[in-house]
Amino acid sequence: MLSLPSVRYRRNVVRSKLDLVVSIGGAVGLFLGASLISAVELIMYLCVRRTPRNA
Repeated sequence: MLSLPSVRYRRNVVRSKLDLVVSIGGAVGLFLGASLISAVELIMYLCVRRTPRNA
């Protein structure tokens, strides 16, 4: 039986400790930023809701 030539590639991904810190910091920053925005929106909603409308 005739077999076709094949090429195998092997890739080693080397990550440093700095890459790990950057990845974790990015995820934490994303979640903290989202929670701070949500908290500010909640406070603004409560302030607008409690303000009487005398228009």
